[in-house]
Amino acid sequence: VLVLPDQLRQALVNLVTNAVQAMKGRGTITLTTAVMDRIVVTTIAESGPGIPKQHLSKVFDPFFTTKGQGEGSGLGLTVARRLIRKFGGDLRIESHEGEGTICSVTLPISSISPPQGGPWTTSASHAEPQPSHSS
Repeated sequence: VLVLPDQLRQALVNLVTNAVQAMKGRGTITLTTAVMDRIVVTTIAESGPGIPKQHLSKVFDPFFTTKGQGEGSGLGLTVARRLIRKFGGDLRIESHEGEGTICSVTLPISSISPPQGGPWTTSASHAEPQPSHSS
């Protein structure tokens, strides 16, 4: 995919942060990535309480939040969607009360090479477990 890595990272961190906060310390978050028809699909699924139907249509509205005072600005999903769309992708949210929420990020696979020396990066990553050091 052709993206600005720091901006994609910000979008994904916003989505994972929302998932963690929604679960309130209990549950499971599952991240998956797949390639389908020249599109990379990343899903962030959490087993929290889900989003009430009356709120689902508002989750991308700037400053919309169901969190208490000082717990969030209501900009995380708005910013994430804006950044993902900037790269030609999309962000969709599916949720059912009592069953959790799934955020799906789609990004097109680039068929062009990024300009040399520019801020754009194409990459494939492979994470290796890192040893933990405790004192």
